[in-house]
Amino acid sequence: MLKKVPSQISLGVGCYSSKRFDDKLKIKNGDFKIAGFKIYLSNNKICGIGIIYQNKANGRKIIFTDTSQNQKYSALYEFKIPSNDYIQVIFGYCDDDQLNQLGIITYSGKQEIFGIDKGTKFNYMFMGYTFSGCSGIFRQGSIESLNFQVLKLPKDYVFHNLSPLFDILYPNILEENTQNREQSDQNTLNLSELSDQSVENASEIIDYQSTNKEQISQSNEIKKIEYSEFDFQQVNVERRPQQQQFSYGPNYNRNPQRNGFDPSLRQIGTGIMIGEMIVKLILRH
Repeated sequence: MLKKVPSQISLGVGCYSSKRFDDKLKIKNGDFKIAGFKIYLSNNKICGIGIIYQNKANGRKIIFTDTSQNQKYSALYEFKIPSNDYIQVIFGYCDDDQLNQLGIITYSGKQEIFGIDKGTKFNYMFMGYTFSGCSGIFRQGSIESLNFQVLKLPKDYVFHNLSPLFDILYPNILEENTQNREQSDQNTLNLSELSDQSVENASEIIDYQSTNKEQISQSNEIKKIEYSEFDFQQVNVERRPQQQQFSYGPNYNRNPQRNGFDPSLRQIGTGIMIGEMIVKLILRH
């Protein structure tokens, strides 16, 4: 059974002073990691500390709290942690009223120890987790206690450096990826089925079009047959008389065969006109 990982750890007691700091409040709106420590010593004892944070979004480094500002110290050490490395172990010693020693080991194996081994020993390590967001209590010349947040290492770091722990630390990611793959497999387009379906639909369209053309063709043939067998002479067609146009100009062509003109039609037209004139004379009287 996996050991339960706490949300934070505490180093020392810290109940004798009213001076406090809390970097968690200043990094809560960003993505920060601990990029180093400034350790102040006085007679080999830790008398001050400053936590260096790195903004992972832009790479900038910042110290929110430095407990040794305007204080005396005999030595200053700086422990730097690369941007692609994280704290793995925090250990050391403390008394009831102060922190005597602080040791740090990173996942890449980089380590350093500050102070003296006096008092009660502490040692914190949670594989796949790291430490961030420091807060503490201090007084002039000493650090009474320190607290660190315990956070999971980033997914990318675990995947590339601690791959056996990835499924344990991020089981939901694996499950989501599995579900996505299964969903992707279900939604995979079967090109062979699509091709067959397209050809089938196309053939239906062709058959439909060809069927229509055949029907239209058959219909036209039927009409042609009907028209060819139909006797138009059996139909009484009422023909309206057309007014004969005459040209009295000198260039009038009196050739009766002009443009296939039938002379018999001229005679019929003349007779109709004479008949109309006789009817008008009778009506006048």
